[in-house]
Amino acid sequence: VPAEKRGTRHSGVVSIADWYGTLCELAGVDATDTAAAEANKWLEPRGLPMLRPVDSVSQWGSILNGSNARQQLHVSDKALLEYPYKLVLGKQAYAAWQGELYPNCSTIEGAKLDQGPAFTELKIFNVGIELGDTEEMQDKITWVEDCKDGCLFNVEEDPTEHVNLAADAGHADILNKLKADLEELNKGIFRPLRGVVASVEACENGVAIGGYYGPFKDVEGWYSPVPPKTPGQAQMEAMLLKGIHAVNKQIVEQGLAEAVKSYAPSIRQRWMSSLDKCFLPTVAAEDDVIVV
Repeated sequence: VPAEKRGTRHSGVVSIADWYGTLCELAGVDATDTAAAEANKWLEPRGLPMLRPVDSVSQWGSILNGSNARQQLHVSDKALLEYPYKLVLGKQAYAAWQGELYPNCSTIEGAKLDQGPAFTELKIFNVGIELGDTEEMQDKITWVEDCKDGCLFNVEEDPTEHVNLAADAGHADILNKLKADLEELNKGIFRPLRGVVASVEACENGVAIGGYYGPFKDVEGWYSPVPPKTPGQAQMEAMLLKGIHAVNKQIVEQGLAEAVKSYAPSIRQRWMSSLDKCFLPTVAAEDDVIVV
């Protein structure tokens, strides 16, 4: 690092993915994914999803000259950053401003009063489970902010995103540009066919290799040999497989999922408030201030 840059701060837009390209440049290594390029020669003629180039921008030159290496950062299918502006679309969970110390004792009290935050990714048999008994309650307890057709923030002047500029006529052009750019970028999202989401074969394979739910079922040489099983282990595995096959029926899965979906809201407050506990000093000195 040049002497004049040591101890300084770089304020450009940097993605965590950019460390790969940056370190490759420093090491003198080509960051190109040649294996993906070769695979595309087989994928393309078969109409299969193509593997994308490495999404990593080397930041080294920008760090040295104080410039911004990324003009745009495709945050998600609902968010795009073109510094200093950030576009956000649709419903965003956990869109809240927390205190400096979080979670705290008020978090637990809030859970008891349906003030959230509740989990958004609860699933059983890949069926989403909502703790709210209405859409309005689900949005409330997951701290949803609905940006609908677009929220626009200037993250340089407003880093905590309190001021939505979408309704400001002076920002209409940048708002429309970012919306059009995001729509175009979303066309390139890599969405390969990943097979059946919940497969009993994957569970059987996990049992067969000693209880490990591995990433690849049919890759030769991926797993080391499974040690010989004791009679007790073999009996336990056989019982486990019977249970898996008993549950792996559509009518059973749907019944259990629907039962949980209908029951979850009734235990919402009790369950959420049981996930944490608040400890306060038994005796506070006169000068002590307890912040919750």
